[in-house]
Amino acid sequence: MQILLRIIGFTIILPVKISQSHGLWPAPADGGAGIPAGAAALCALRYLESAAHFRYRSGVTEIYRFQWVLSLQLLAWSVLCLLAGTVILTATFDPPAGPLLQGIAIQALIWGGVDGVLAIWGLLRSRSGARMAPDEYRSIRETRRMRRILRVNARLDVLYVLIGLALAFVFRDRPAVAGHGIGVVIQGFFLMLFDALQARRLPANAPAWYDPAV
Repeated sequence: MQILLRIIGFTIILPVKISQSHGLWPAPADGGAGIPAGAAALCALRYLESAAHFRYRSGVTEIYRFQWVLSLQLLAWSVLCLLAGTVILTATFDPPAGPLLQGIAIQALIWGGVDGVLAIWGLLRSRSGARMAPDEYRSIRETRRMRRILRVNARLDVLYVLIGLALAFVFRDRPAVAGHGIGVVIQGFFLMLFDALQARRLPANAPAWYDPAV
């Protein structure tokens, strides 16, 4: 349990610490370095809570801070999925995990791995953007691009949920396949809410003076 708490805590805290060095995240008053196990997990939860209440504010570099927070939240979900999938497939249960639960765990590992790659890419992209010279036009273009991607992804997530439901229903007599379907539903439903809520935080319209042709 101590190792698990350390993994959860420091996996989330590490990118936050990096972001603080680049001014993308405010440093907490009590710091976060050198704290063990449970304290690390609690500190990580504090960061996630502040990220959940993040609100987009107008500003030249705000979109990169938004991208960093979004990627950090996605990384936390990725770590949770990878840990849950690993525990289900490797731990000894009594009775042992059946094919239904194993299918859900495999999907958690697959989606968790993909989400982790996307989250790390987002962290690197936001860090790179924040280092550039302030450019209001570029910031607005990036904001519009991010909102468009999130809205498209939210629609695709609905499709994933429907596919998962179809698999779970059609193959309800085959627990292994049904488990994969349920796993897809879980992942698709979370990402659907995640993408839709994140898109709503971004402004729907560009300023009146903005010219997309520039």
